[in-house]
Amino acid sequence: MLQARIADRVPGRQLALVFLDVDNFKLINDDFGHDAGNEFLKHVARGISRFCGGEDIVARVGGDEFVIALTRYAVAEMVSDVKAIMATISEPIHVHGNTMAAHVSAGIYVMSDEGATVEEALNRAEVTLYESKIDGKNRVSLFSRELDERMRNRRELEDLVQHATAIEGFELHYQPLLSAADESCVGFEALLRLRDRQGAYVPPTTFVPIAESMGLIAAIGKWGIVEAARTAATWPSDTFVSVNLSVRQFYDQTLVSTVSDALKESGLAPYRLELEVTESMLMEDTEGIAEQLRSLKALGVSVAMDDFGTGYSSLAYLWQFGFDKLKIDRSFVSALEKDEHRARQILSTIIMLAHQLGMKVTAEEIETVRQAEILCGLACDQFQGYLFGRLAPASGMTSVFASSGTSRISLENVD
Repeated sequence: MLQARIADRVPGRQLALVFLDVDNFKLINDDFGHDAGNEFLKHVARGISRFCGGEDIVARVGGDEFVIALTRYAVAEMVSDVKAIMATISEPIHVHGNTMAAHVSAGIYVMSDEGATVEEALNRAEVTLYESKIDGKNRVSLFSRELDERMRNRRELEDLVQHATAIEGFELHYQPLLSAADESCVGFEALLRLRDRQGAYVPPTTFVPIAESMGLIAAIGKWGIVEAARTAATWPSDTFVSVNLSVRQFYDQTLVSTVSDALKESGLAPYRLELEVTESMLMEDTEGIAEQLRSLKALGVSVAMDDFGTGYSSLAYLWQFGFDKLKIDRSFVSALEKDEHRARQILSTIIMLAHQLGMKVTAEEIETVRQAEILCGLACDQFQGYLFGRLAPASGMTSVFASSGTSRISLENVD
């Protein structure tokens, strides 16, 4: 029937395939039961039917997935009707004394004269739906060649991340942290890296969000902790390793046991492991994360607040969580090049506050001698950045240790 409709389009009117999917439908079944879930699907069907006429075709193609063959005079009219359908479905309904509400996402593929088959058209509509899902849900997207290319690249990246997770194909590279007092190497930050199939590195800003959306970041983070501890155990005993945590690593309540096991298996002394969290993470589940951070500190590891200054920079967070270190966000360091006087005032305040609370301070992304001189004059404790050392795999650490302590610049106090 759909094939015939595509072949017999009315002149002057356009045909589109619309793929709709209920966002987080599983939660409705889990919270209210399958009978209530079936009632919600009927609600979805009624919402679709309300805006579909005799020339339109509606089909349920999956548990909570619907396809509409929509005939309209203009694309804008199609988008308007789909948005109206979505708004109607979003209205709460009452079933067996319970109030249920959910949104839907939609993808629209407008049929053209290029001769796409039904299967190809459905695939393009579904790909467009997927774009709406990853773009935040409760959205409608229109198919385009650019979108198709973007989604194809994303699927390739998803396959790459999935494969790397399965075979532990990620890498850890390390950037040195130096003492501001004498430029001796005191530790390294472990940073996740991933190669594509051609051997080039994929930017973390690209693959980390994909790993998070796929629910794989906790497994990857666990591997990172274990690998970093194993590697750091081979370094001199007066150096530490710092590992970034994702908020998702706190969700399943296994983070503390993961860290404990990694320390035992590697033989790394707890004080030589530093775990970094961001302020935005603490806003997700303050009490749940606080409890786990307290347990981690009880193991003897250090906890640092990363990117300080990008969130609320709440004094309450610093007080409540008892951090051992603050890592000043790179934006304040780079601001020294634009407005040195104002940036120095802010940096001075942050460093004094941290020291009053018994915390050390690390400045990141130091790239110039002048930045290092100013930060040293402000009593910053540790330096990190390209001025002192770039990222290197674990195999490159030997040369770093051999050269540590060699002064590159004169770190004298600056008024």
